[in-house]
Amino acid sequence: MSIRINLSIEQLERAKKLLYGIPNGVKSAESNAFNRGLAAGKTEANKQIRQRYAIAAGNVSKYSKVTLRRSSGGGEAAIEFSGPKIPLFKFKPS
Repeated sequence: MSIRINLSIEQLERAKKLLYGIPNGVKSAESNAFNRGLAAGKTEANKQIRQRYAIAAGNVSKYSKVTLRRSSGGGEAAIEFSGPKIPLFKFKPS
């Protein structure tokens, strides 16, 4: 799954005007927006996992290592999941 966010030149110019008096205002706002987007993506990924599998949110967090990675240029970001195998009994078997 991927999400694409596009910024137009007009939107960037508007941000520059709004953040005129703040040092590195546009860069800081862009960085904060990326981080919020990555955090929201991580939350949504956890929801999707729990919809498909009968597992508690705490177990998803406990057994997964989530890497929030963005490129240095600020153009791309990724959420990567990895970790050990989750024991079967954690999946609420019945």
